[in-house]
Amino acid sequence: MKTLIRIFVFIFLMVSAATLLGSKYPYPDVADQLVKEVISVFVNHKLCADIHECRREEFAFRGGTPGHAVVFVFNIERVSDLLIRDIIGVCTSAYYSQNMKVTIELKAYAEEREEVVKWFSGSKPAVHLILRGER
Repeated sequence: MKTLIRIFVFIFLMVSAATLLGSKYPYPDVADQLVKEVISVFVNHKLCADIHECRREEFAFRGGTPGHAVVFVFNIERVSDLLIRDIIGVCTSAYYSQNMKVTIELKAYAEEREEVVKWFSGSKPAVHLILRGER
């Protein structure tokens, strides 16, 4: 029983220390904000009525690691070049708002999300933008 209590206390202290120390990188906040802005581009271009509908349609998702925010956009074959330009603009603005310290990556696929995530789908992004952050 004492061993279990010690393990619990150890885990609690480690989680608390990690939370207090935080990360020197603003991920996932940057990725969260970035995907919200990308979804707003879809709304502004009238591809969905609101943010909730865009999320149901699975147009955009976020990912990444500390210091590296990734936005995945799907089904871009049905969007205009202006929308793609605006999404790239959102990524560029985020990069400069982070003082070029965070890598911003955009992967935009022609296919729907379900097709891209299948094993051995072989899907490659139609648009792949990497704005490298300072190391």
